[in-house]
Amino acid sequence: AIDYPKIDSLSKKGIIGFLSLIPYWILVKFSDKVATVSYNTHKKSPIFFLSRKSKFHYIHAPVNTNLFTHINKKSARKKIGISDKEKIILFVGKITRRKGGKLLKQVIETNPDIKFILIGKWLENEIPKFNFKNTLIIDKVLNEKLKYYYSAADLSFAYHLQGCQMGIVGAESLACGTPILHTNRLAFPKSSSIIRFSDNLDEVNEKIKAFFSLSKKEKEKLSIIARDYALKNFSDEFWKEKYLNFFLN
Repeated sequence: AIDYPKIDSLSKKGIIGFLSLIPYWILVKFSDKVATVSYNTHKKSPIFFLSRKSKFHYIHAPVNTNLFTHINKKSARKKIGISDKEKIILFVGKITRRKGGKLLKQVIETNPDIKFILIGKWLENEIPKFNFKNTLIIDKVLNEKLKYYYSAADLSFAYHLQGCQMGIVGAESLACGTPILHTNRLAFPKSSSIIRFSDNLDEVNEKIKAFFSLSKKEKEKLSIIARDYALKNFSDEFWKEKYLNFFLN
């Protein structure tokens, strides 16, 4: 993504990220069409690559909404051995700086009454490994079982520094009917099932507290809204025509 060098500042990773963009100048020059999965990259590419705007197409990665589907929370928790009474926030993916690993640690540390399930690997050179009493750390879960974790959770932490794109985790969680915590820079239509916040610990904690103060009925309504949002914005059916137009026209 074009934004990565900026996100990583003048770090070694940022410099490598910038240099990795150089070959794309040649590829873009000789391409008739270019697809991007980042909205910011899509908007900035004509200027960055000094090419015509019509060459660039925004195509988000779709989610299999038949695989990632809503499962009754009580049934999902029973399947994976989690108590009905626990407040659960889920994180799926590599724990890195870009994925908000530092903020995630702070959120976990300041919410001892909430259980956090972290599924994925650590980039420990970026985010030293932590393990608080209110965390359950799992290295890997197959997709067929991952839907149970999404459905069992009350919220998913889908935030990342780039922010403009949804990310596969956010889309999968919404498809399973679980609202998400995300950056307010997200370049997608607003929804009450997407709890947006700035890069601020106090703000995200306030919004987490507000969510858990909702009634059971209000949370169930948000679950329906989340699933419907995923079907309308991330399903194979929604993106099918756009992919066909890109590759065949």
